[in-house]
Amino acid sequence: MKKIILLLAALALIYANAISQGCLPEGITFYFQEQIDNFQTNYPGCTEIEGIVTINGTGITNLNGLNILTSIGWGLVIGNNVSGNPSLTSLTGLENLASIGGSITIGGRYQGNPSLTSLTGLDNLTIIGSDMLIGYNNTLTSLTGLENLTTIVGEFTISNNSSLSTCDAGWLCDYLSAPTGAVNIYGNATGCNSIYELATACGGITCLPYGNYYFHSQSDIDNFQAAFPNCTELQGDVYMSGNDITDLSGLDLVTSIGGGLWIYNSPLTSLTGLDNLASIGGNLTIGGDWNANPSLTSLTWFMLKKQFDQK
Repeated sequence: MKKIILLLAALALIYANAISQGCLPEGITFYFQEQIDNFQTNYPGCTEIEGIVTINGTGITNLNGLNILTSIGWGLVIGNNVSGNPSLTSLTGLENLASIGGSITIGGRYQGNPSLTSLTGLDNLTIIGSDMLIGYNNTLTSLTGLENLTTIVGEFTISNNSSLSTCDAGWLCDYLSAPTGAVNIYGNATGCNSIYELATACGGITCLPYGNYYFHSQSDIDNFQAAFPNCTELQGDVYMSGNDITDLSGLDLVTSIGGGLWIYNSPLTSLTGLDNLASIGGNLTIGGDWNANPSLTSLTWFMLKKQFDQK
């Protein structure tokens, strides 16, 4: 009897080790709903995929067949080409996924996931080991579903989600207080259309340690000091391009830019507001070819000699 018990215990231990061990080191791409539905049959006990997981198919409607996954080693891509996942409305099915060793891309470029309304399904995700990109999800309205995310080790981008207006979640404000990579927020709906809107909603944050700063509207300029109180030294590059940017006085506290400065495609008439800017670590471009500032009367196009030396 004791031998039988020991044998059963040993078999249980072997089974436990089998179901928790890694699988698919080369990764897997899901093009069809049938692949997702049959995943647990085709890969029994596969809970920790070691490679990259890509989900990209016009007929994919749900991810329920992936509810056994607890971790992904290299990265997760959900919709990243011209067709994307036009029928996917939810990420339900990924609720047991706790960590991603590499980057995560939801959308990416072009159409992304045009029917995805929320990120619910990623509720237990806590760790992203590299970059995070959320883009081109035209019906996404909030970041609900990411509340338990505590670690992003890399660049963070939210862009071109035309309905996304609610981003001031506690977890994101915490991340922005000490980001681990460049932060890029643009092309979303009002409320989440720029880092300045989001940082102001978070009550103001410190300078971004990695840059970059994109000013796409006059409101971005005007909100800069509320978003980044006492921020005088900017790291990374600074880009100013907006058809309503006429006044740079909101930047009058800035004394240095670590990277380059580009000012183009705006109705500016003067550069007043940059009077305290003493140093630029990279190139200075004001206008340039077809992206000039036609109303800037004292200076229409200028580049530092350094740029010419590089050509």
